[in-house]
Amino acid sequence: MLARWFALTCIAASLLGCPTRGEFKDLEGRVNALERSQGRLDDQIATSVRRLENLHALVEEATALLQKNGARLNAKLDGLESDQRIAAGKIEELFHAMEGALKDLAERRKELEVVRLDLESLRSTLRDRAGIAELALPKDLPSDAPGMLAEARKRLKIDDVLTARAVCREIMKRHMSAPEAVEARLLLGDTYAAEKRWADAVKEYQAVHDAYAQKAEAPAGRALLRIAEAMEAKKECRKAVDVYRYLQTSFKKLAEAKEAGNRLKDMKKRCPK
Repeated sequence: MLARWFALTCIAASLLGCPTRGEFKDLEGRVNALERSQGRLDDQIATSVRRLENLHALVEEATALLQKNGARLNAKLDGLESDQRIAAGKIEELFHAMEGALKDLAERRKELEVVRLDLESLRSTLRDRAGIAELALPKDLPSDAPGMLAEARKRLKIDDVLTARAVCREIMKRHMSAPEAVEARLLLGDTYAAEKRWADAVKEYQAVHDAYAQKAEAPAGRALLRIAEAMEAKKECRKAVDVYRYLQTSFKKLAEAKEAGNRLKDMKKRCPK
């Protein structure tokens, strides 16, 4: 290479003049420096290329891994969405089944309550027919009508229904012409109402109404209020309204007629059916 360079130099020198030995040495040094720089640059480029190739391989490997994991993740998400739809369907089925079971349970409870009330009514009726009620009379029962009525009210207040009923009947037997006899019959109806024996309660109230309706006397008004209350308790709201209106129009002079009007005003709140 130096010989060729020297030849070229001589040719150039023949044109420009032959260089001195010192100038030749200087040129030779510059060429060698350039060749070394070129070699280092080539090494650096090769190193950079290898690094880029390694980086490219890493990027491709990472991309492949991401695609693989992404595919797995998408499959898992699809599976989760499917499981979620299945679970939601099952939950909805269970909800409807539970709703139906609760409704059925409510119906069974209503039926059981009706049976319980019927049994209680039958038991009380049998007890009354057997004369057991008379055995419930207290030993220290007063003999006068006002005292007996007070005793009956006291007994009913403490839920001693059987004794209260027996005393009411005793008043009606011993003091049938006394004013307390009417109150005793109304109270007798109250003893049945306390046991939710509405038919028996209304029967007693109706008897009082029938006895005093012709002259529009106060006992009839009190009896009608109680009948309407029984209808409300049974959720027979229309019948209750009819009774209140009958009391309001047919017994206008009684205080109970005014009370019936007041009750009609907020009837929807108390008995919306």
